Amino acid sequence: LAEADIFRTLQALPGVLQLSEFSTGLVIRGGNTDQNLILLDGITVYNPSHLGGIFSNFIVDAIKEANLTKGGFNAEYGGRLSAVLDVISREGNRNNINGKFDVSLLSAKSTLEGPFYKGAWLVAGRRTYFDIVFPTIPPYYFYDIQGHVFTDLTYKDRLSISFYNGIDDFEYGDLALEGDWGNETISLKYRRLFNQKLIGNFMIAKSKFFINFGLGGSSGINEEDTINDQTISGDFSYFINNNIT
Repeated sequence: LAEADIFRTLQALPGVLQLSEFSTGLVIRGGNTDQNLILLDGITVYNPSHLGGIFSNFIVDAIKEANLTKGGFNAEYGGRLSAVLDVISREGNRNNINGKFDVSLLSAKSTLEGPFYKGAWLVAGRRTYFDIVFPTIPPYYFYDIQGHVFTDLTYKDRLSISFYNGIDDFEYGDLALEGDWGNETISLKYRRLFNQKLIGNFMIAKSKFFINFGLGGSSGINEEDTINDQTISGDFSYFINNNIT
């Protein structure tokens, strides 16, 4: 649908299969799509897809790079069976304020970026307009907001904030059927260059995935399910020489 999608690109790599032509799910090393660990700036993102898996959550213009590890990943990533996808947000323009606006058959999206106190900021947003263009069908839409802000307090100290919010919303009044589901993530990171050989990275983060479903109004079926993670982490990298880290 003329919509750039990073998961569609990954499906073209060797060893990566897809469930169907209509799915962005990544089938790697024979595993299922939920056996992959998806990270955004070090934060776990659960079920990163819209419209039943047809579109992925991440906005391409806000991404710097994506690293896919299809096996043999380190213990720091936990016990996922198939693969790790580490998505890293793009840093904003440190010199000028820039903006970009795109319209596709699916959605409208915009990206803004500019300088911020010894650093930069970037905010990207996307929203579908199914509910506006096709008002006669059951109204459904989704939106994403993704951003990154950083500042170099000194040449040795960097402070950064990353966030993401994406929601699917569906409502069908004739059956009193309504539901919404989505992801919310936010992280605060601090990087310290102690010297030329020792670097420390510290993070406080929160990740939430929720599903709300209702059928038949307040007296009918109503269910709420939530995954809520809080993370505090730190790691050090020491470069002994060119061959040992």
